[in-house]
Amino acid sequence: MQENQSSQFLLPILIHILVELTSYNFYTKIIEPSGHQAKERNDDFMQSYAQMINKFTKEFADTFCKNDGSIDWDKLVRFNSATVDQTK
Repeated sequence: MQENQSSQFLLPILIHILVELTSYNFYTKIIEPSGHQAKERNDDFMQSYAQMINKFTKEFADTFCKNDGSIDWDKLVRFNSATVDQTK
């Protein structure tokens, strides 16, 4: 008899949960806010990514570009061809 009473109690709750998951409420309560959070994270990532690109571009320009902005290919090739001592 207890089993029957508990299933009578749980059935409306389960139906309510299923309705919530398959309705517009599911979208407005879970999916839509998740989309906003993803956009915020994406915006933060894109800002950080742009900052790193700018940093690396500046470092490259400071190290391998001439005063007129052109690439100092000789310096770049010598750097790229250099052997690094792995024991240090």
